[in-house]
Amino acid sequence: MMNRRTWYITAIVLFLPLVLWYASRFSDLPEMTFAEAALEEDHTKRVAVTGKLVAANNVVSGGESSLTFYLVDDDGKKERVVYEGKEKVTTTDVGEASEISVVGHMCSDKEGPRFHAKQLYLSE
Repeated sequence: MMNRRTWYITAIVLFLPLVLWYASRFSDLPEMTFAEAALEEDHTKRVAVTGKLVAANNVVSGGESSLTFYLVDDDGKKERVVYEGKEKVTTTDVGEASEISVVGHMCSDKEGPRFHAKQLYLSE
């Protein structure tokens, strides 16, 4: 029969690699361009894209925490971004930002390709 100490050591040795794998899998947030994000096959993997707003008057609110706007990344590629996050962000907040970082993944809908953002980081 195993004593407690041996059981705890065995549990830690077996559990620690699982925790490290999980942390490395889901905490890594690569910064990409829209073109690189489109090549990402794993749509559950979040990526960050930083760019500038195309036109402040083209930010459309789709509800309390939903916005649609166009962003140009560092390579000059323009892409439609649909933000559906938990934090309330207004069209004014987005329009006044000098730079915007979006976190999410590339996908498509009936209007074509889009970046589905779950988080926004605005720089003034």
